[in-house]
Formats: sequence, structure tokens, C-alpha cells
Amino acid sequence: MPAAKAILAKKSGILAIDCLGTGEQTAAQPRKVDQGFAGFTFGYNRPLLAGRVRDVLTAVAFAKGVLEAKTIRLVGWDEAGPWVLLARGLCGDVVARTAVDANQFHFDQVETTADAMMLPGALKYGDLPGFAALCAPSPLLLHNVHSSGPDKPVETAYAAAKQVSNLQLAKQKESSEKVVAWLLR
Repeated sequence: MPAAKAILAKKSGILAIDCLGTGEQTAAQPRKVDQGFAGFTFGYNRPLLAGRVRDVLTAVAFAKGVLEAKTIRLVGWDEAGPWVLLARGLCGDVVARTAVDANQFHFDQVETTADAMMLPGALKYGDLPGFAALCAPSPLLLHNVHSSGPDKPVETAYAAAKQVSNLQLAKQKESSEKVVAWLLR
């Protein structure tokens, strides 16, 4: 992968993980969700998306604590972009820069309770733009953004933090070369 080669060429390390339900963590069958009332499932169990966000947070903690990484940068490609974005909002100043492919996603695209992106309350709490705003004031490259934006909540949060220069939004999907170059600045 050219992006990985570019990162290694800059003498940076890579910690790539298989989040819950991906790679070797793929379940033989999807988790059953109570179709009569999803609250019976999600009131007691984390949704798959929350488990994936937890895995990203665990990787960040591992890199900082066990590997003693001096600088941590996050990148979320394709469908993993929203997972990384949600995790980034919880990382504080541990993460230096974050590049996220929003993957043209918004939570209003979730149509069933069995959807891997199901997150109860996500729309009520601002959808993906609301979660992206939680990344302020840290450097964030958010690309491949759904045509309806996340412009306002994110731009407002960065403006309030007086860190507008730390935010880069792009409707189009950026090349891996551009993402890596931005990430390694």
C-alpha cells in the first residue's frame, strides 16, 4: 500500500488493528437485535459501532502507554473513518493529528437496528457533524464528506476554539498520498 510505504519512509510506525467485526474479528453470524424493541438489545449491550470505537481507543492507549509513542496520529480510511472520528472526540490531547474519510456517511442512512453503524441517539446528538465538532481544537482533516455538509457544527466549534486553521474540510475523497502528507506535517 503506497500510504503505508510513505509513512514508513518518514520514519513513523504503523499500528493497524482489526476492529470488532472486521478481519479476524468477523463473526460467523451478525448479532441478533430484538426487532420488537431495539432497547432490549442496546439497553444492555454496546452496538457494534461502539465496540469498534472502543477498539480504536484501546489502540491509542496501547500506543501511548505500552509502545511509548511520542506522537500519535490517527487515520480512518473508508468505512473506518466514522469509527475513528467518534474515537478522536474522546482522545483529548493524546492524539496530535487526525485524518478521517467520512465515507459519505450520515446516521440518517441507518435503516435497520441490525445495521453495523447503528448508534442509538446519534441523530439526536448532532449526527456525524456533531461528533466531528468534538475534535476541536485538534488538527482534523475531514474528507469525502456527505453533500449535506458537516460544515456548520464543525466550523463553529473550531471558530469558537480560535483554531480554524486546524480544520480542513473536503467534500471529495482525498488521495492517500495527500492524506499521509497532511497527517505527517
